Amino acid sequence: MNEWLGAVLLVVGVLLLCRVLGIVSRSRAALAVVQDSLMVIGDRGLDDAQKGRALQRNALRLFGWFLVLLLIGAAVFAIPLGLVWLASRAGLVSWDGVLQVTLSIPFLIGTLVLTIAAVVVLSRRRRQARAASPDGTFENRYSGLDQSLHYVAFATVPVQVAAASLEDRWYRKRIAKVAVDRPVFITALPRAGTTLLLNLCSRLDEFVTHTYRRMPFVLTPLLWEAYSRRFRVDDAPRERAHGDGVEVSLDSPEALEEMLWLAFWEEHYDPDRTHPWSPGEQHDAFVRFFRSHMRKLAVIGDDGTTASGGPLQRRYLSKNNGNIARLAWLLETFPDARVVIPFRPPLQHAQSLLKQHRNFLEIHERDPFARHYMAAVGHFDFGENLRPIDFDGWINNTSDRDPLRLGYWLQYWTAGYNHLLEEAGDRVCFVDFDRLSREPSTELARLSRFLGTSEPQKLIDASSQVRTPRSHSADMTSVPQAILDAASAVHARLVAAARRPFAFEQEDGVRQAALPELQRSRPAAHPLP
Repeated sequence: MNEWLGAVLLVVGVLLLCRVLGIVSRSRAALAVVQDSLMVIGDRGLDDAQKGRALQRNALRLFGWFLVLLLIGAAVFAIPLGLVWLASRAGLVSWDGVLQVTLSIPFLIGTLVLTIAAVVVLSRRRRQARAASPDGTFENRYSGLDQSLHYVAFATVPVQVAAASLEDRWYRKRIAKVAVDRPVFITALPRAGTTLLLNLCSRLDEFVTHTYRRMPFVLTPLLWEAYSRRFRVDDAPRERAHGDGVEVSLDSPEALEEMLWLAFWEEHYDPDRTHPWSPGEQHDAFVRFFRSHMRKLAVIGDDGTTASGGPLQRRYLSKNNGNIARLAWLLETFPDARVVIPFRPPLQHAQSLLKQHRNFLEIHERDPFARHYMAAVGHFDFGENLRPIDFDGWINNTSDRDPLRLGYWLQYWTAGYNHLLEEAGDRVCFVDFDRLSREPSTELARLSRFLGTSEPQKLIDASSQVRTPRSHSADMTSVPQAILDAASAVHARLVAAARRPFAFEQEDGVRQAALPELQRSRPAAHPLP
C-alpha cells in the first residue's frame, strides 16, 4: 500500500512541478519561435537578407529555450525521484516497489484516464469562460497544432503549386467531366455587403465556392479534401472577428481566392500597397491553374456526372474584395463571367472601414497568428496588414494619408469606385445596398436576371436574410468639403448605374418598342409570328 501511495505522490509531484516551473507555457513559447520562423519564411514583405537575420535570431532563441526546457525537465523528474529515494532510505517505502507500481500497466492506464479527464474539464471551463466574456467572440480558437499546420501551409506555397499539377494528373478523369461556365465574381471595397451577397447566392445548387474547410491547403483542394475528411468535425456557427453579427462555421463560404493571386502575381504586392492589374497582362500558367481550380471545387463531393451521365455543369462563385484591382482583366480573361459590385453611401461606408481598421489593429497587436493568417490569405484590407489598392496613383496624390482618419477612407472609397465605374461594362451589376435593404425581393429578382440563375425564386425567397446595415456616426469636421463633394459625385453615378436596365433588357426593350412600327409596315396578310 505504501508503494501505491508513493507512486501517486511521485506522479502528483511531477505534475505540480510542471505547473510551478511553467513547463507548458515555456514549451508554448518555444513553439511560438518555431511558428514565427515559419511566418518569416512565408512573409512576402521581407527580402532574403531580412529573413536571414530574423531566422538567425530565432535560432538563438530556440537554442536558449532548449536549454531551459532541458534543465526544467531534469528538475521535474529529479526532485520527486529524490524525495522517494530519501523516503526509501528512511524505511517509509520501498524504492523498487514504488518504481514497479509506477511502471505497471494498471497504474499507467489509470493515470492516463485521469489526465485526459482533467484536460477535458479544464478545456470546457476555458470555453465557457470565453463565451461568457464580452470579447470572447473574437478569441483565437485555433489550437497550437492548428496554428502550426497553417504556418506550414503558408510557408510552402510553391510546393502546393507543384502539388496542384500532380493533382491535375491524379484526378484528371474526374476533372475532365466537369464544365464550369459563367463564373460569378462578387467584389467591392470591404464592408459593402459582399459577404451577404455571397451567402445568398451560395444557397443555389448551381454555384460552387470556397469554404473555411478548404483551409489551410487552398491550392490543392482535392488532395486536402481526401486527407482531411477523415478528421472532419461538426462546427457550430459563431460571429466572425469583424464583430458585425455575421456568423460563420467551417461550412460557410469564405473569401480565399486571393491566395491564388498571391501565389502567381507577387510583383503586384508591395509592403504598403497593391498595384492594380492592367488589361492584357499575360500569365498563361495562372489562367490554366485558375480554370482547373474552379473545376476542382466543383468535383469535391460529386462524382462529376449528372443523372443522365452527361458532364456536370457548375458555376464558380467568388467573393474577393481584391478583385476590384483587376476588373478589366477578369472581364477580358473570362468572356462569360458576371461581376457583382455592391456599394453603400460613401460616408457610412468610410466610417465602417475606419472602425474595422481600428478593430483589426487591436486584434493584430494581441494576436500575431491572426495578423499572419489574414496576410497569408490576402486580406490586406485593415490593421497592420493594410495594403490599399493604388487606383490611378491615388495614394501618392491624396491629401490625407493617415488611415486613422475618416478623410483617408473617403478618398480610398472615391478612387476605388470611380475606377470601377470607368472599367465596368455590360457584364457588371452594381447593387445599391441601401435599396437592397429596402426592397430585397425586387433587387434579388434583378440580380437573378443578371446572373441568369436556374433557380431565380430560390434567390428571391432568401430576401428575409437581408438586414439594414448598421448606421455609424461620423465626425466630418476634419474632412475637407472637396473630399465630400468628390465622394458624393461618384455615389450619384453609382446610383444611376444601379438603376439602368441591363444590356440584354435594353435590347429587348428596343425590340418591343419597334414591334408596332414593324406591324404597321407589314401587309395585314403577313402578321408577325
